[in-house]
Amino acid sequence: MVETVQKFATIAECDAAIQTFIKRQKDLVRRQMNLAGQKETYGETSEVIAAQIENLKKDIASFTERLASGPGIKETEELEDKLATAEYQLHRALRRERNYGRPGYAGKEFDLDLLDYSVEKAAEFIQAVEARKAQL
Repeated sequence: MVETVQKFATIAECDAAIQTFIKRQKDLVRRQMNLAGQKETYGETSEVIAAQIENLKKDIASFTERLASGPGIKETEELEDKLATAEYQLHRALRRERNYGRPGYAGKEFDLDLLDYSVEKAAEFIQAVEARKAQL
């Protein structure tokens, strides 16, 4: 970066570089704020999904246990319907967990770290160009 900045020969070149990188930095900050909000949402969602999965697993175990105890015909049909519904809901919750659960949260956290780094580097570049401009 220092070698690139030292190649600037005029104040106009420095001004153009500063304007370009200020725009880029603003875009990065906007994306950073957007991603921070998504990360927060993913964090909340991942906890909700994990709780839903645990509850559904408990419901399925309860329905299975009650079916094993040999209830009457009417109650058996009702329990089988509830069991099928709970198993389907569990399947959907597990799919949501893959997309929005803890792995999704980790991905957003990683992306946010990359943006944090990019914002810092843009600021460093702007400072270096401003220092070069002062030398000219």
